[in-house]
Amino acid sequence: MKNVTIRNFNKDDALELYEYAKNEYVSKPAGWKKHDNLEESKEVLKKFIKQDELAIVYEGKIVGSIGHFKPIKSDLSGIEISYALHQDFWGLGIMKEALYLALDYLFVKYGVSNIYCCSYKENIRSQRVCEKVGFKYLCEYLYDATYDNSAHVVKYYVIRKEEFYMDMREKKIDGEVLFNGVVVKLEKDKVLCPNGNTSYREVIRHNGGAAILCVTPDEHIILEKQFRYAYDEVLYEIPAGKLEKDEDPYEAALRELEEETGKKASKLELLSVIYPTCGYSSEKIYLYLATDYVETQTSFDEDEVIVSELVPLSKALEMINDGTIKDAKTICAISTYMIRYKK
Repeated sequence: MKNVTIRNFNKDDALELYEYAKNEYVSKPAGWKKHDNLEESKEVLKKFIKQDELAIVYEGKIVGSIGHFKPIKSDLSGIEISYALHQDFWGLGIMKEALYLALDYLFVKYGVSNIYCCSYKENIRSQRVCEKVGFKYLCEYLYDATYDNSAHVVKYYVIRKEEFYMDMREKKIDGEVLFNGVVVKLEKDKVLCPNGNTSYREVIRHNGGAAILCVTPDEHIILEKQFRYAYDEVLYEIPAGKLEKDEDPYEAALRELEEETGKKASKLELLSVIYPTCGYSSEKIYLYLATDYVETQTSFDEDEVIVSELVPLSKALEMINDGTIKDAKTICAISTYMIRYKK
């Protein structure tokens, strides 16, 4: 649901807070006293701001809140959340979507492994929301610290960090191949999203590639100038090539370096594996470092026109900074090398 967001409360949110907090059907199942007037909401808002309470925003309007605190059940480690939603917006899937956003925010910001939520045993609606998001039932607990001093049996639920991010995976329902070429295959899949909605994904399937940052003893690197038809530009790149299906990227990197530069490496070091266009392509590029090599001969493919240059590493950094080097794998390989060896 694209119209649902979360954000921190600010001092101007009192009126929208009061609009849902004055409703006993909202407050009572959540275990807090309804707000009797706007001034009461203003006082609560000060606590929300101090405690990093999250506002649920739907189509630009605050319609609820998500709080977090140390678990009421003292033997639990992690944080506990509570939530409330304006009654006019029940049944629209807003709370489920807001909880997905909040859980991601809380796991990242606070570094906890477990997040808990609990509800009165009779609050079936809240329990269903928990379960839809991925919370698992943990236990029952007698809670006797409510605002009106009444005691309630609550059901505790937990979601663990690894399970939450596993549950973020989309599941393929159906699909078709729109194009099957020599280099790429284009698929269109129908998927089930973690929030229960369905959508379509257009994916370019690619075998991947291997690229090599070759550094000389005097700290020059090999850059290639090559025309790239898709951009209609001549680009600076490190040596690289496509992988054949199921090909070992290490062996491919050795081959491409020798074919394109005439340098045969005795060994390579894996710098990184990058996902250059993760929004729509399965391509992975393996980035290697070569520092130990002997001179042999180049052997270009029939359709390759490549000009190689030895460029000082310091100059290559300037070329990245001024936009001369635009190629992502080249920028990533040089940056990773600098982080690893030139701190």
